[in-house]
Parts: sequence; C-alpha cells; structure tokens
Amino acid sequence: AHPVKVRDTQHAVVLPLKVAQYAGGSAVPPRMVYEVKADELAAIRVRFANWIDHPYVVFQTGGGRTLFWRDWPVEHYVTLIRWFSDRFAHKIILTGGVENVERASAMERACPEVINLAGKTTLTETAALLHLAKMLLTTDTGIMHLGFAIGCPVVCLFHDLYPATDYCPLDKSARYVALQLTRSHPQQPPSARDMEGISCEEVKHAIAAMLECSQ
Repeated sequence: AHPVKVRDTQHAVVLPLKVAQYAGGSAVPPRMVYEVKADELAAIRVRFANWIDHPYVVFQTGGGRTLFWRDWPVEHYVTLIRWFSDRFAHKIILTGGVENVERASAMERACPEVINLAGKTTLTETAALLHLAKMLLTTDTGIMHLGFAIGCPVVCLFHDLYPATDYCPLDKSARYVALQLTRSHPQQPPSARDMEGISCEEVKHAIAAMLECSQ
C-alpha cells in the first residue's frame, strides 16, 4: 500500500492528480482544456450558416437517464426561455443527447423561437457550438465539464447530492456561476421534482450577471 496525502477535500479532480504525482507524474495546474479545431469550427459555420454568427446561448436540456433527478424541470426551462427571449437578443440553442429529445421537444413546442438541436449534433459539433456561445446553462452533465474545458461561461445547477464544490473547476480563472439545491430535509431516494428547489429567479439573476460580465 502507498498512502497518498491529500488536503481535506472531496473534489473529484484532486485525488487522481495526487495519485499521478506520487507515481512520478509532473505537477500541473488543475485545469481542463479542450481545444476546438479550426476545421470543426468551419464545419459548424457551414451547417448552421443561417444563425451561427448571431449571438447565442446554449441551454443543455438534461443529462442521462440514470441520474434523471439532477435535471431541472421542463416547465422551469420554459419560464426561463420566455423571460430570456423578452430581455435578450441572443438566440437560444437547445442541446442534449437522444435521451433529452422529449424534454427539448416540449420546450420547443412551448417556445417555438428556440433552435432545437437535441439529438442532432455530435459531441464534436456541440463542443464547437460551445466555443462560439456567449454562455451555457446546464445541470451537472458531461456537457457542463466540456463547457468548463472549452472556457465557455457556464451557469450550472447542482442537486444537493452532488455538491458544486466537488465538481466545479479548481482553476480560479474559470467563468461560471454554480447554483446549489439546498434542502433542510432531503428525501431518499432522490426525486424528479427535487430540482424545483432551484428557482427560476435564481437562474435569471445568474444568467443576467454572467452575460453582463461577458460583454
């Protein structure tokens, strides 16, 4: 056995980095980096030529089926989209995997002004979209981490079973606002309605602040 000393933290990145360092790896800044290639950007400029040069934000519509209870309610997204469309000139791009198509379609039916790409883009295309986006709104998903790695400004929503302090970037230069569900009496097992506890008003304030800072 080879004990590894780590500071008092549960962050998902710290332990693997420490193990790598104790095994002889170099100490590097704890920062994720994903570089979008020029040809990938060129490809989405061609595919989405009718709107790609207009300012836009990306709303990730959900995560995987297994941890569905980390998703923000569809009706909250609808309320937020209507508010956003009244206040900002940015286009709203909905993203997600095939498991999010039903949720995204419900949002599109309620808010026809959105551009619904759920289930229609590859991960590489989504990365290129995030590279050009003014902001990403997401729950705790793989796309959230991709947004962090690309350097896209992120507003992220966390269930209280997954503390934001354990999963948000350690890099102090990262641009993000994390909103954490807090419940005085958490119930087990987690429910699809739990994330109602993060209000639309909280998310509105976070988005407005993020876009103001990004100007």
